[in-house]
Amino acid sequence: MNVHVGLGSELAEESLRPYLHQRKHGRPYCVMKSAISLDGRIAAKDGSSQWITGEEARRNVHELRAESQAILIGSGTAIADKPKLTVRDIELPDQFKPPLRVLLDSRGRVSPSDFQGDLIFSSKVHHQKDWEASGAEVHVMESINLKKVLKILNEKGVLQLMIEGGQSIYTAFLREGLVDQLAVYIGACLLGPAGIALNDLSIPSINEALRLKLLKMQQLGQDMRLDYLCLQEL
Repeated sequence: MNVHVGLGSELAEESLRPYLHQRKHGRPYCVMKSAISLDGRIAAKDGSSQWITGEEARRNVHELRAESQAILIGSGTAIADKPKLTVRDIELPDQFKPPLRVLLDSRGRVSPSDFQGDLIFSSKVHHQKDWEASGAEVHVMESINLKKVLKILNEKGVLQLMIEGGQSIYTAFLREGLVDQLAVYIGACLLGPAGIALNDLSIPSINEALRLKLLKMQQLGQDMRLDYLCLQEL
């Protein structure tokens, strides 16, 4: 009898990657999701970004949200876009549990009237009573510590954290080497050099570039989704 070993191992590894990562490293698997224009901008000069991609790509984003146990944004995104961070427009299992909505607000700028969050991390206490009255859990830190944030999410059973931005959040996670996978949705549009870039990293030489490994690519209408694994820290 012939025995074949390893059949479908790549698919199995991909489906188990967040679980295996969380068990090995003691923190959630961090997927940085961003929609960018063909010239690498996440928003136009005036900050507007709805919509860089089309309906198919946006529906796919909801699938990625459904695969995650938490979604994280920064205060700028919360105030500018007022995102719901809910999972919509796709079929969901009966026992589906919505991902935690996580806010990093270092200056205490955001209130529950701006954004409905479940878990708030802030170094200011301007709206703490309002957040707690809304049912949110508030963690006040002297300064936002991303590794501590991930530790708390890990303790809550989060296997995969979806990072939705914006630029300062992307930059902070990339700088600390805490991004494990990038899910980049490339929209069929150009926003020009005055638009807002994906990150604000200072990389002086090509020799110091953050290297990535292409994991998969998918066409979604006129847009593309490219997934990369991060290979090194900055």
